[in-house]
Amino acid sequence: QFLAKNEPDESNHLLNLAFAKRRSEGVEAAEEILAKAEVKFPEDALIKYNLGCYRAVAGRIADARLALAEAFQKDPELRITALDDPDLEGIW
Repeated sequence: QFLAKNEPDESNHLLNLAFAKRRSEGVEAAEEILAKAEVKFPEDALIKYNLGCYRAVAGRIADARLALAEAFQKDPELRITALDDPDLEGIW
């Protein structure tokens, strides 16, 4: 949280914060962080990808697919990552 506050233009800090929140508080807390980050960094494929993962875990498959489609459009190589991502089992 310290880095996200002190270096607000680094999207990776928000991704790391969301990951930590997911582990400590659950996927909803992580998704909330990244939903805000998506507004600030609309071109960041990893934010969209992780939103897709969190939404898939939460059972919101249609929302997950939309986020993933945007992520894949911005970074097609993320499709390879998605093939082995256990968060996306509900979509496979």
